[in-house]
Amino acid sequence: MTGTDCHWNVFASATPRAWRPLRLARRCSASTARSWYFITPDYAFGHTLHSGFQAALKAAGGTELGESLTPLGSTDYSSYLISGAGHET
Repeated sequence: MTGTDCHWNVFASATPRAWRPLRLARRCSASTARSWYFITPDYAFGHTLHSGFQAALKAAGGTELGESLTPLGSTDYSSYLISGAGHET
């Protein structure tokens, strides 16, 4: 969206990163699932989204069971899904 790929009709919103997970967290917390295990990309943006989701989930009465940090660019998440499966309630 920037640099050589920039185009005159591209628009990007500069909303605070922590706001992005709020709506999703509220919707997820309203579901029957009350406990969550996170698979988070291990870089600044992933950490910011995770902390925003944590706060919204806690406010909605949800519970975090744990988190796996994944290297940026990961394409195989099977080991993270298996480690998170041990935290089911």
